Amino acid sequence: MRLIAATILVFSLSACAPVWLKPGADQQDFNVDNSACVAQGYRSLPPAVTQVPSSHGDLPPRYVMPDSPRVDHNAKARNQLYRECMASHGWALQQK
Repeated sequence: MRLIAATILVFSLSACAPVWLKPGADQQDFNVDNSACVAQGYRSLPPAVTQVPSSHGDLPPRYVMPDSPRVDHNAKARNQLYRECMASHGWALQQK
């Protein structure tokens, strides 16, 4: 029963996933524009990754554990740049 519920959840979530659409474009057109926009984003805003300091009580303040989560501080701005680039190539993000 849990497997059925999990399967339904996965399919219902994927049905709502946004997709890039462009009239007259095919998968190859998307791949070309997608690659160009991803590359532009990383050229303009390279990853600025830092580790999140631990707040564990028995460690010194601001101690960064080796397995602490990493945060890319440019990810949000890079994503916005990517969306703008795709839009400039004629793509529109639509809900499925």
